Amino acid sequence: MKAEIRGYSVTENEDLSTYEPEAQQVFGFTLLFEIGIQGQEGSDFFEVEVASPAFLERLASHPLFLRHTILATDYNIPAAVALVRKYVEKLEEDSWEKLASKISRVLRWEFEDYKG
Repeated sequence: MKAEIRGYSVTENEDLSTYEPEAQQVFGFTLLFEIGIQGQEGSDFFEVEVASPAFLERLASHPLFLRHTILATDYNIPAAVALVRKYVEKLEEDSWEKLASKISRVLRWEFEDYKG
């Protein structure tokens, strides 16, 4: 079983077609992806922070962990999406839970740590 990206958006409610950061080298935003099993209906949400070194420098006055983060030197949403797509499309597992668990190594899964 393989996964596919069904869509994505910026969670800050910006219009991706027109938004430009105030400074091209200082940016941080969240990309939200809808990902599901290839050829089947349904999807789960996964998200990742995309940030420039300068943006992180402004946030950090001390060491910090950076899980579920893409470090990018240029504001380029298509490049960040392509990186995620390349990772997701190479994965293959025998169950959605295993596949989603692997995806959640780099993207925050809406059901991560869920105990139902």
